[in-house]
Amino acid sequence: VSLADSVERGRNGGAVYFALSKTGLLLYASTGDRHQLVWVDRAGAATPIGTDRVAFRQPRLSPDGTRIAVAVNDETRRSDIWIYDAARGTKNRLTTERHNLEPTWTPDGARITFSDGRGIAELAADGSGTIERLLPAETTRGLLAAGTAAYPSSWSSDNKNLLFQADAVDMWLLSRGASAPRP
Repeated sequence: VSLADSVERGRNGGAVYFALSKTGLLLYASTGDRHQLVWVDRAGAATPIGTDRVAFRQPRLSPDGTRIAVAVNDETRRSDIWIYDAARGTKNRLTTERHNLEPTWTPDGARITFSDGRGIAELAADGSGTIERLLPAETTRGLLAAGTAAYPSSWSSDNKNLLFQADAVDMWLLSRGASAPRP
């Protein structure tokens, strides 16, 4: 059964931009460069989350299903990570520098892990504190092909192991505190 048409997909056959909550709500980005975040129920009825129409990429629902972490492209296709609070109707910009993609929630919903062009980084979901570098680009030299970016995918339920993707093909595992990831 088709629930949504024209769901955005990354360049060169990349990821399809959607997320599904435990309660069955579907969140997705439609094709085009001006999207709107909406909740879609099991009957296919869409309810807008806000009025923003921008280039949303890679929406991810928080573990409790109340917030959405999403990359938003500017006019130059540089992305920043934003947090939308669906219950309150508010939004908060987390990043302001570099090109930030693939926001991934920690299991407790307290932090966002993302790719920032210098490797994999993490920041408190409320924007407090400083960015913590989990996987610096220099760590991946010799492990990943030259020019390969690392994109977080998901955390283990105990928040100790991060699954990430490289070259849109290879999956790697990074354990907190480890000096290097493993395939």
